[in-house]
Amino acid sequence: MGESCRKSTITAALHQSGLYGRVARRKPLLSARHMKAHLKDSKMVRNKILWSDETKIELFGLNSKRYVWRKPGTAHHLSNTVPTVKHGGGSIMLWGCFFSAAGTGRLVAIKGKLNAAKYRDILDENLLQSAQDLRLGRRFTFQQDNDPKHTAKITKEWLHNSVTVLEWPSQSPDLNPIEHLWRDLKMAVHQRLPSNLTELERICKEEWQRIPKSRFKLNIWDVGGQKSLRSYWRNYFESTDGLVWVVDSADRLRLEDCRKELSTLLIEERLAGATLLVFANKQDLLGALSKDAIREVLALDDIKTHHWCIVGCSAVTGENLLTGVDWLLDDIAARIFTTD
Repeated sequence: MGESCRKSTITAALHQSGLYGRVARRKPLLSARHMKAHLKDSKMVRNKILWSDETKIELFGLNSKRYVWRKPGTAHHLSNTVPTVKHGGGSIMLWGCFFSAAGTGRLVAIKGKLNAAKYRDILDENLLQSAQDLRLGRRFTFQQDNDPKHTAKITKEWLHNSVTVLEWPSQSPDLNPIEHLWRDLKMAVHQRLPSNLTELERICKEEWQRIPKSRFKLNIWDVGGQKSLRSYWRNYFESTDGLVWVVDSADRLRLEDCRKELSTLLIEERLAGATLLVFANKQDLLGALSKDAIREVLALDDIKTHHWCIVGCSAVTGENLLTGVDWLLDDIAARIFTTD
């Protein structure tokens, strides 16, 4: 103690211990009341929720970074720069809504300054119609944040007579999944390089309709079915939302073994509730059992603990592969975001 040492020595020792100097992350300050409200809100996410929000899109104002490969001294060459103008060249304000399992609802360009009366009119003209377009019926929950326009008296009166509103806890700027869609929209719009505000609005509405309804990023583990590999299956059970079970429809001798292994898997606690898609593969071969025959052999009708579907397919021709995956994604989305 009392000995001096160089700053670099201290830094090296800290790095060796796994400690690095970093700028502290910013996050909303949550009180005990906020945390309790967030917990209640997280349980509500399994209801039918129609999410909504407003956003501003600038004509030339995409704030994301763009990386380029360039040589030294060429930083200001035209191909290595992003053009900017004052105030982003103008902007438009948008209101939109979406339901996770069914896709996007209406997207509305807001003319002029948005106040409570104008917001109520937007809801009156677009909210119930969006729910109808998405086939939600009248039994859905509407989400909006705590913006003063959303909590104004005239807005509350309209909502009270029309829909059920999700109670939105304070300090919740990052809970609304529509924020991800806004980023997708802005990236897609600015890739098309709109030249004026009229074109910007048109492109926004076109790209909004093109946003995939599921918007899933799939992490797929392809594990072999050989007996020597089956003991390793358990390494992939954690946080699994879907199970794809591929059956060789032409191999009749192994179907009983296939049924037993599937039954064993479905009682695994970490796979509880996971969506099951059965691919009856090799339907292109003569002598292959039909999907109905495979359904009977695997006793799929006895499965009550999982949503399941069997699809006849051919990995060689690609027949019905996308049909099966589409069903899998739709069911996962409906299971996570609804409680029908």
